[in-house]
Amino acid sequence: MDFAVKACRTCGKIFQARGTQNQCPDCIKALDQKFIDVRNYIFDNPGTTMAQICEENDVAEDTVLRWIRDGRLVLTNEMDLGLHCHSCGKPVSGSVGTLCSDCGKRLRDKVDEAARAMKTNIEKEQRERDERAAHLEKLRNR
Repeated sequence: MDFAVKACRTCGKIFQARGTQNQCPDCIKALDQKFIDVRNYIFDNPGTTMAQICEENDVAEDTVLRWIRDGRLVLTNEMDLGLHCHSCGKPVSGSVGTLCSDCGKRLRDKVDEAARAMKTNIEKEQRERDERAAHLEKLRNR
């Protein structure tokens, strides 16, 4: 694994980074603790707002939104943190990521349909190759 010397994007401290790591181990540990604090706060305070979460936990809204989009934080149904579906614009609550549950289901259905169509095409191409190979074999054996 390659190591590089970088300056932490959070605190500016120089550290030995692995891969694409942009934060020093101390800042990563502090951010992980913030995540745990936010997760616990949301669990203990259902119906809380984004402003309350950020203020009570001294964390940036962008950080909380990234955790939600990445699926690290899951919202409860009674929470509306101002997140909206990237597809239809409906509020996203009780969901993970950037799509509401309806759009997520539609996307999964489309992916499944595309996968089935690809499988059908691959099987058809294989049958056609087999038929051509069998025909060529007959011609060779004449």
